[in-house]
Amino acid sequence: MPEDESPKQVIMRYFLSLLSITRKIFGYRVFLFGIAAGLSNTALISIINETIKYGIDKKAPSLLLFFGYITALLLYFLLQYFYQSLLIKSAQTLILQSRETLIEKIRKSNLRSYEKVGSTRLFVLLAHDTNTIGTIATLSSSVIIALIVISGSLIYLLSISIKGFLLTVGIISVSLLITFSMQKANIKRIKKLLELETVFLNFIRNMLTGIKEVKMDSKISEGIYNTHLKPYMNDIHEKKTSNNISQARFALLGQLIFFITMGFILFVFPMLQISITRNPAQFVIVLLYILSPIQMLIPLIPQFSHIKATMERMASIKDMLEEEPLSHTTENSYKQFETISFKDVIYTYEPIADKPDFRLGPVNFDIQAGDLIFILGENGSGKSTLIKVLTGLYTANKGSIQLDDDPISHRNIQLYRNLFGVIFTDNHLFEHLYGVDDISTAHIDQLIEKTGLTEKVNFQENRFNTIDLSEGQKKRIALINVLLRDKPIYIFDEWAANQDPDFRDYFYNVLIPELNNQQKTVIVITHDDRYLHIAKRLFKMEDGLLEEVAMAGIDE
Repeated sequence: MPEDESPKQVIMRYFLSLLSITRKIFGYRVFLFGIAAGLSNTALISIINETIKYGIDKKAPSLLLFFGYITALLLYFLLQYFYQSLLIKSAQTLILQSRETLIEKIRKSNLRSYEKVGSTRLFVLLAHDTNTIGTIATLSSSVIIALIVISGSLIYLLSISIKGFLLTVGIISVSLLITFSMQKANIKRIKKLLELETVFLNFIRNMLTGIKEVKMDSKISEGIYNTHLKPYMNDIHEKKTSNNISQARFALLGQLIFFITMGFILFVFPMLQISITRNPAQFVIVLLYILSPIQMLIPLIPQFSHIKATMERMASIKDMLEEEPLSHTTENSYKQFETISFKDVIYTYEPIADKPDFRLGPVNFDIQAGDLIFILGENGSGKSTLIKVLTGLYTANKGSIQLDDDPISHRNIQLYRNLFGVIFTDNHLFEHLYGVDDISTAHIDQLIEKTGLTEKVNFQENRFNTIDLSEGQKKRIALINVLLRDKPIYIFDEWAANQDPDFRDYFYNVLIPELNNQQKTVIVITHDDRYLHIAKRLFKMEDGLLEEVAMAGIDE
């Protein structure tokens, strides 16, 4: 809380923030229903109190009060019935919209900014944080109804006792001030907890994906548990326990307000000979009625802080995803080309901590249609970065890439990417054949047989029946997937590394020449110097620099 803010400003800032977010997300319907439900609820207490007053005055309740009570009761429950439906639909719509927006942001982001954010953090946003944001619908409705009921009850209280009204308003204001003054620190604590949970889930994912390595070596198992999982679990446990205890304490404030007020009425005021009202029973009933929405309202304030922290985190992560202004359509894609030219292309990674930044380039080379290119290089030489720049996944810091005479830019980058069929070293395998239409099952079965997977895999309903395979077999499924797309250019990044000797020979001696004979351009990243004679052009990558090597001297 800024030091120059008054208590009134603190309370108004929080409620206005909540109402502003609610209006932007749900429009005015949620307010109209909430106000109507709150007013009907307030009418009930007024009618109940007036009926009790009639009984105390030994008068029979009037028919007007009776019909007013029935009307208010029916109106309240009808409004609540339709209001709950509206809230559920609004909450689910908000979750859907949040996920759609985030997924579109991910799809349209450039790869480098995506890598900086990390898949675990984005997965948590999609799976968990969007659900948290969806609760703002219920939260907003509860706050609106509670405020209307409290306001209406206070107005009615003012009509029967000015002193009682001032006393109640004073105690509520102090309680709310205490609550709101704690929320700035609470938001920081929640943000820290959210980040801790994200890091913890990342370590969990690493353990699960590397479970074989974890089971093979007890030191790895103990290391990941003792140095990462256990400390983070304990830290999250302590912070979450502290946060939940803090929230539970907020729930006690509503009861505290009631009993403090009752203490003044029963003990303090009689000793000071101060009279609240001629009919203390009426005052107590109104207080009892105010207690329920206050008990509901105060615990919601930490929940709003949680939602606000989540929304701020989601907004900051969205800002980190740099959007590419490009079209994702496959229409008018380049079907063929003659030359792809690199001219003084440089790509530089941002430095991390004390590590020196890695630079690719300057790279100058041409790829001709129908080329069969092998690229050699040690780990860390820049081969993977070169492929990402070549395929348009990374945008060069300097220099240019041209497709024939057409410079590659944001205007045509997606159409350019569609030229390539790539199997990366860390290739992800999809069970379904997304985006492949009018492919005969017979053709797929033929490829399955050609890759030696007939006994392992079946294809039906546009999906492979299993991908629970060895790494080499998964790469063969990826090969089937990419061949079905019939691309002009194929790139295989260390594809044969996980293959058995027989299929490795088949890949180099049969499959690659077949593709090349079909006028496909083929680029192979490899360490297998036994197959270099298959290449038509040979390049070597070292320290980010690409150099063409003469084919002379390579044994046929």
